[in-house]
Amino acid sequence: GFGDKATAEKLLKNALRLNPQGIDSNYFYALFLMDKKQYKQAESYLLFAKKAAPRADRPLADKGRLMEIDKALAEVNKQMNDQTDANTVN
Repeated sequence: GFGDKATAEKLLKNALRLNPQGIDSNYFYALFLMDKKQYKQAESYLLFAKKAAPRADRPLADKGRLMEIDKALAEVNKQMNDQTDANTVN
């Protein structure tokens, strides 16, 4: 979904540098990490995004983003559990 991964990573890290506390910058970097199957790191960025201060001028957008974060966290947890189960079986 991000096209060139090196360029995407550079842009996403720049967004984090510009807005390290932001809901969007942390959420989109977490999605990038999920795409790379780095679920534990993605989880930390999602949890940080979830705690971001609400934006007074974007309450509806924040509400929607929080729902997307919860969905992504559920997927991250599923993937981490699946990895743990696979390692237990082997």
